[in-house]
Order: sequence, then C-alpha cells, then structure tokens
Amino acid sequence: DTSEIRLSWSAPDSIIDLIGYNILRVDTSQNNHDTNIVNNSLVLDTNYTDDNVIGGNYYLYYYAPVRSSFTESQISKGVWATPYSSKPRVKTLKAQETSNGTIQFNAGVDANFIETEARFLYGTNPTNLNGATSWQSIGSNYYEVPFDRSISSVTAGTIYYYQAQAKNSLGLETGKVDSILTMSTPALTISGVTQICSGDSISLAAQSVTPDTTMSLTWKYNGGIIGQGASLKHLPSGQGTYSIELHAEGTYTTPTVESYSVSITGVINNIAVTTTGSSQLCQGQTVNLSIPSGYSDILWNTGDTTSTISANQTGSYSATMKTSGAGCSTTTTATSVTVNPLPTASVSSASGSFDFCDGSSLTLEGPTGSSGYQWYKDGTALAGATGATLSATTSGSYAVEVTSSDGCSALSSAQSVTKNALPTATISNASGLSFCDGGSVTLSAPSGMSYAWSTGATTQTVTQSSSGQVGLTITDANGCASV
Repeated sequence: DTSEIRLSWSAPDSIIDLIGYNILRVDTSQNNHDTNIVNNSLVLDTNYTDDNVIGGNYYLYYYAPVRSSFTESQISKGVWATPYSSKPRVKTLKAQETSNGTIQFNAGVDANFIETEARFLYGTNPTNLNGATSWQSIGSNYYEVPFDRSISSVTAGTIYYYQAQAKNSLGLETGKVDSILTMSTPALTISGVTQICSGDSISLAAQSVTPDTTMSLTWKYNGGIIGQGASLKHLPSGQGTYSIELHAEGTYTTPTVESYSVSITGVINNIAVTTTGSSQLCQGQTVNLSIPSGYSDILWNTGDTTSTISANQTGSYSATMKTSGAGCSTTTTATSVTVNPLPTASVSSASGSFDFCDGSSLTLEGPTGSSGYQWYKDGTALAGATGATLSATTSGSYAVEVTSSDGCSALSSAQSVTKNALPTATISNASGLSFCDGGSVTLSAPSGMSYAWSTGATTQTVTQSSSGQVGLTITDANGCASV
C-alpha cells in the first residue's frame, strides 16, 4: 500500500570487477514501451526502490551489472511489477462557515495511486442531498490529502447536510453524512416594567428565537455582568435611567445585543397641598384642598379619593397616593384647617326699650369686646357707624354686624326702633279762668295721660281756688312728656 516498487536481487559471482548496478524499466503505459535507466546514480547494493510509479500501471524491471570500466556486462532477466491500487478512500470532515453566508466543506481523500476526482453533495434534507459541487481532480497520491469546496448564499440559521465523494477508474467511494448550522442573528425580545421605584428590583424576562442550542444570554449594565439566562432580577443603586444590555452569543450565533431602559424614580414625600384661600375659616365657610395632577390611587385621611376636597371642619388634612408610571407610594404634607365660631351679634339698649320721644335719641348697643362693628338701618350700612354703640334719632329697623378677632362676622337680627311724638299739653275748663272770691275754677288736662300739676296734683282735673299761674306736665303711655 505504497506508491513505490521495491526491488532486490543477488550479486553475480562471475563478475570480479563489479562496482554497481543500473536499473532498467519498461513502462507499459507508454506506447513506445522504451527501456530506460531509472536510477540517477549508480546503485551500489542489491536493493532499489522505484517511487516514480503510478498505480494501475505495469512495469518490467531489469538490472545490469556495471564493471570497473563503467560498462554493463550483461542484463538480468526481467520481472513484472505494479504498485498497489484500489478505489479511493474518503473521509467527510467538519465544515465551517468561513464568512457570512459561505460554507466551506472539508474532506480527506486518498487516491490510492490512481488519478482521482472528488466533490461534495449537500442539501437541507439529510436523505436528499440535492446539491453538488463540481468534480475536481486531486491527483494520484498514495496518501490522504485535504480537499475542500465552498458554497455561498446559504440561508442563515439553517442546517446543511453534506458528504464527500471521490472516484477513480476502480470505483466511487462516499464519506459519511455530516451537518453544519449556519450562523444567524437571534430575535431577542425583552419584557418587563419600564419604571420602578427607588428600592425596588428590576425584573425582566427575555425571549429568543434561534436554532442555535449553544446560544447563551448574558445581562450587562455599564459593561459588568448582572445576570445570566432568560430572566433577570437586579437591585439597582441610585436613581435615573438604567440602560441594560442583553448579550446573545453562541457557536452558530452572530453576537447580538438588545438594549432595554428602566427609569428608577425616587420617592418624594411631603408633597405640598395647595389651598384656594386661607386655612383659617369662619363657621359656614369651606376651603378647597388640592394635590398636584399626575397621581393615582389618592386617599385622603377623610376617606375622599379625589384630587381636590372641600374642608369645613377644624383638623389636619393629608393624603397618600401613587406616582404615575412606576406607581411609587408617596404622601402629602399635613395641612391644618381651623374653623372659628361666628361671634354673637345682637342689638340692645340700656333701658331695654326701643322707643324714644321726639326731641331725644336712643342709644343702641352691640356686644362688647368685638374687633369691629358696622351698623345698618333698614338694610343699608350707615356711613361712619362703626362703634359699639349707635345713637338712633329716627324710627327704623336697626342691625349691627360684629367682627371677632378671628375675622369672622355675624349680622344681628333687625331691631325695630320707634320715635314717638310728644303729647299736646293743654289746660281747659268749662266756665272760664276767673272766679269770685270764695269761689274756684276746675282745670282739666287731656285724658289718657299721666299728670303732674304745679300744685302737686296728679289727677286729670284739679280745682283751683286761688289766683295765680298753674303749670301742667303730661306724660303719655310712651313716656313722652309735654309741658
């Protein structure tokens, strides 16, 4: 099983001055069948190896002794020989994708001394290799030589099956079927939340579509590995936007990177509550309390769930809620609301009476200790009437609005005040005002009054028996008096 023919013979005893041998060969593959010396230098012993032979050819060999005179004395009998030869041997070797879309098939082929050709069969079905490279000569070597052929425009992510074939004049040999998966770019999908709250973990899941079973997934942040596999749970530090990379690598995978951003929101508590006015209220008033827009799951400590509520009671008001996006829980500041009682407003007089006589006035009094007063007559504010008392000189309906130190005001109910006319004081008698000595005259006052005569009498009529002036003061039912 070599590409050589080894010859040996016995030295002739009859040649005394033998110095060596020439080897003569007849190549029957040549049409002229010429006899040629094949040794390049004189053969000194009785062995010779001819390695310039071709399997399948027959050769006739002679040896010729050479004497000291450098002449050949005679030629030996011939012997026929042919090198070992058979069908080629072929081994299918591992293929490789030398560049994107190009596969190089590899094989080892031993021609076994006979001119041999080789090729590859290939396809995507292992039982139907319907593609083939062209036959290529590999020579007539007697040892295994490498053989490769390439195909291009292959489909990414596809298994290609292949086998080597070799043939010579003695037959065809086929190697075993092998396969190669072409490189492909995986389809990566990352799912998970895009916003989390500070202190929470990032939880992500990856889905990949690839035929490469050797592919591995690595999660990285800022170049450092933070996880392996199809899922990630990572507790970040700090706030802001985290850009996380998913790296896919494999024997038959084009390295691929998919990025995913997660926003980390810091929780800000003590969100300010805004009011529509002062939080110092008077009884009967309300104030609107509001939190900024953009929050959800609002819950006030009153049980209300709207962003704005109305407060009309003394107390501390606050709310809890969640931020938009990440849904971080946060709280507002506590806002105090004070509801002050209304002052007591009333109109009074020192006498308890609200009548007065023409020519005088009536002092009306408001509650003492108030910070401010405003008097009204018949529903109209009286200019300058801002004291605790008011001197009423005319009939009408009077009220006072009082203001407490808290700024709360109350209007009293209207109090009716009456200015009474003075009665007409007259003295009369039926007979005249003169009388005789020893006589008298009767003086009369208007009826229905109280009377005060200058004589001291208090009756409607008096009898006057002496001359002189008589005075009379009458007082009516309202206490108004005339002289």
